Amino acid sequence: MARGLRLPITELLKDFDAPVTAFDCGQLCAPLNNGKPVCCESEGVIPVLYHQEFVELQGRSDLWQAFKPTCKSEQVMADELPDYQLAHCTRSCFDERANRSLNCRSFPFLPYFDHDGVIVGLVYDYESAEGKCPLVDLPHTVTREYIRQAVGFWCAVCRIDEEEGDFYRDESKRLRRRFSRKNEDVPVLVEEGLAHYPTLRSDWRSLLAAGQSPPFTPYDRS
Repeated sequence: MARGLRLPITELLKDFDAPVTAFDCGQLCAPLNNGKPVCCESEGVIPVLYHQEFVELQGRSDLWQAFKPTCKSEQVMADELPDYQLAHCTRSCFDERANRSLNCRSFPFLPYFDHDGVIVGLVYDYESAEGKCPLVDLPHTVTREYIRQAVGFWCAVCRIDEEEGDFYRDESKRLRRRFSRKNEDVPVLVEEGLAHYPTLRSDWRSLLAAGQSPPFTPYDRS
């Protein structure tokens, strides 16, 4: 995040609070993860919060505490992220969902930028979630309201924070390369279902020239 950048944290937290699914998805992975949902797993993971976000959440509850580096690699990470706050969650947020961090709320998704640099939906954060979060294989269970709010959140953040936007544009490019190697389109979650975006710019341009949309798998979302 650019130094001195001010994000509307209170509004972002308020407007991004929809549950990912209509059921408690933690019940799917917790039995295989020592009783703890994958998204609440802290072993080997250091949550990164915006400074403003950390201050806001600390003012609400003692759920979040500052993380204190205990080794050189952790200190290097802290030094490389001077505009963020490394933190740790002191307990389960099951009864404090309103105090979840923005990272908690967005897992296991990332925004997807099409070839024209427009956020069109959500993709899975395969690096962090594949083989761990069962929702990677259950795109039809993600609620319409969650997708709407998540896309709105990412649009707001990436519009205000150019560095953040550039980072996720590059992530979308990486994802296209990944799926191109498999000769597959990129599956993108949108409110109406699953859109299949071409990995090659030429194929994307051909779709636009023909006045067509990416191939689409409709879902009857809640």
